[in-house]
Amino acid sequence: MPWDPARGKRDAILLSAYNTFADFGYANTKIETIAERAGVGKGTVYLYFKNKGDLFRRMIQELIEWHLTLLREQMAGPRSALERLRALFQVHLELIAGRKYPLNPHGREIGHVDEELRAWLRDETQRFLADLRRLIEEGIAEGVFRAVTPALAALWLFATLGVTFSLEEPLSARQVEELVDLVERGLRAR
Repeated sequence: MPWDPARGKRDAILLSAYNTFADFGYANTKIETIAERAGVGKGTVYLYFKNKGDLFRRMIQELIEWHLTLLREQMAGPRSALERLRALFQVHLELIAGRKYPLNPHGREIGHVDEELRAWLRDETQRFLADLRRLIEEGIAEGVFRAVTPALAALWLFATLGVTFSLEEPLSARQVEELVDLVERGLRAR
C-alpha cells in the first residue's frame, strides 16, 4: 500500500479513504466517516484535500502511480523480456489478490468524479501501453517473443491485466501460474 499512517495524518486519511470508498462506494462515503476511521477531525481532512472529489482523485492517482511503479520495476533490468513479463503479471496479481481495490466494485465511479481524473487516467494508460509495447519489442528483438504487432500485443496485455480487477474472487496461486502461462504461450517465439 502506498500509505503508511506512521508517516502522518495525510497518509492516515488516504488509507482510511481507500478502505472507506472500497467499503461504501464514492456516493455513499462521507468525509466524516473517513476522518473518524483515520482518527482525525473532519476539519483535518480539509487541510489536505479541498473536498471529497479531490480526496478521491488524489487517492486514485497515488494508488495507480504506486501500482504502476511496482509493475514498471518488473519491466526493467537485465532479465529476458519473457522473465520480466512473467514477473510483471505475478506482481500485478499478487497486488490485487485479497485487496479491497476501490477500482472494484466501484470502478465505474472513477470516471464520474471529474474531467481532470479522466484525462489523467487516459494519459497514464497511454504511458503504460507504451511501456508494454517496448517490452514486447525487446522480446521480439531477443527472439523470445514471436513477431507480433507490438501495439496490438500491448493492448491485449493491458486488457488482460485490467480484467483481473473485475474478478469476484482473487485468483489462486495455481490460477495465477496458469494465466501467466497462457500469456507466455501467446507471445513465445515458436
